[in-house]
Amino acid sequence: MTPWSNSIYSVREQILSIPVWATLTDIPSVLQLLIGLNWLASLIGDFKCFDANIVARKNLLYARALIEITPEILLPSILKVRIKEGHE
Repeated sequence: MTPWSNSIYSVREQILSIPVWATLTDIPSVLQLLIGLNWLASLIGDFKCFDANIVARKNLLYARALIEITPEILLPSILKVRIKEGHE
């Protein structure tokens, strides 16, 4: 990622990745640890970090993750994850 500048339009064709904040909701409890959330975020793109609430373990109703994606990727609106038996 590079800082914003007025010259960004001249290199528009050279954009290789786009940072996006993804909001993850309805997360199974078995995936609510940082390693599970990291895994979920990596299913979308190149995971970078979580917002401060997740790092501080506050407001676990949803997780916001910063993810880098390539411009041509089709973003999913839903991720379905199968959990092994014995887990929620």
